[in-house]
Amino acid sequence: MNEEVGQLSYRIIALEQLLEVYEQTTLEQTRNLEQVLEELEKANKELKQTQNQLVQSGKMVAIGELGAGVAHELNNPLTGILGYAQYLIEKTKKADFNTDDFKACVRQIEYIEKEAQRCKNIVQNLLKFSRKSHDRFEPLDVNGVLEDTLGLVGHQLTMNDIRLLKELEPNLKEINGNGNQLQQVFTNIILNAHQAMSNGGELRIATRNTNKGIEMEFTDTGCGIPKKNLNKVFDPFFTTKKDWKGTGLGLSISYKIIQDHKGSIGVQSEVGKGATFIITLPVKEEINLE
Repeated sequence: MNEEVGQLSYRIIALEQLLEVYEQTTLEQTRNLEQVLEELEKANKELKQTQNQLVQSGKMVAIGELGAGVAHELNNPLTGILGYAQYLIEKTKKADFNTDDFKACVRQIEYIEKEAQRCKNIVQNLLKFSRKSHDRFEPLDVNGVLEDTLGLVGHQLTMNDIRLLKELEPNLKEINGNGNQLQQVFTNIILNAHQAMSNGGELRIATRNTNKGIEMEFTDTGCGIPKKNLNKVFDPFFTTKKDWKGTGLGLSISYKIIQDHKGSIGVQSEVGKGATFIITLPVKEEINLE
């Protein structure tokens, strides 16, 4: 009997020791897990910051590509404004300047007002595009974002003999999104199309409601993309542009932005037959973004 009690006591002590080791091991594992989770959270924050910086850097690259066209677009009205202003100054310096002379100057004054407003709109569009984007998503009319984008880059198409065709669905459903980020996507695609049509061509932009949400289609008549490169165009730093005309970031950033909007972006192309970029985004009622 005493021997059995002794064995039972030994087993109880051994069990207590095992439980103590288990508790210590569990506690250590819990601490390790908490440390791993903290490190993962920190890494996730750093990754998000890097992605935001990359989006902003890509936007600055796009602004650089826009620079020459915007400068030309501003130069024309400013030259006219300067010329008419000088004309009016000389006119008003005449000793016999009278009311009839002033009335004759109204046309020039109206031109100055019109062209100054044009310059203001160009600068406002550029500032709107270049500002740092917030992370907030809000109800958006994609057609409006497209029109803002074309107000910034549309003149470059005209200057290079590129015909713009717009087929925008008038009753396009709203989405939850970030207008500034989507404008960056549209700018990248339009600039790529512009560069693919160095000898002129046609760019067709269409929007439509679908059972998957809304769809945007950008079709150009440019040089096209070789089949071997179709699955690489959204890869970071992939570019076929020569002489440092492209960083290879524009489409990869665009891909990330569309992913953040819970949408999809794809491309169809044949060499010599142009390219079509198709973007699909869920409508406001189908997505809940913070």
